[in-house]
Amino acid sequence: MAERSADIPAETRPVWAREARFLAEEWGVTIRRVRQMAEEGRLRRSGRGLFDWTHGELVKFGASFLGQDRARGIDGDTLAAVGWLGHFWGRKPAPVTAEELAVWRGLCARWGLSEHDASALIARAAAMRGEHCPPFATSAH
Repeated sequence: MAERSADIPAETRPVWAREARFLAEEWGVTIRRVRQMAEEGRLRRSGRGLFDWTHGELVKFGASFLGQDRARGIDGDTLAAVGWLGHFWGRKPAPVTAEELAVWRGLCARWGLSEHDASALIARAAAMRGEHCPPFATSAH
C-alpha cells in the first residue's frame, strides 16, 4: 500500500505541510471546511492529506484586508498575494526589496506557479491594496 503524505512523521515533512485536523483547530473551522477551502482554490494542497498552511494564512490575511464581500469573487492565489503584501505595509525601512520578491516567487513556485504568474499576482494585489500598498525598491541601491 502506498504511503500517504499525512502518514509521514511530522519531523520529516516541511513545517507548512499540515493535516486538515491541525488547520481546522487553528482556524476554528471543521475539517470538512478545510477540504472545501482546497476545493474552492482558497487553500493549496501539499500532497495527499496535507495542505499548505502558509497559503491558507496569507489567504485569510488578504481576505480580512479586503473584507468578506470584496474577497468573495477573488481567487485564493490573488488573496494570498494581497495578504503577503500586507506584511510590508507601514514597515520601516520601506520598500519591498528584490530579495523579498524572490521569497514570494519561491512561494509561488512551491504552489506550482511560474515567475510570470507570481509577478501578475503581485501586480493585481498591489492594485487591490491601492494606497495601502507598500512601495517597491526600483534599484539595487
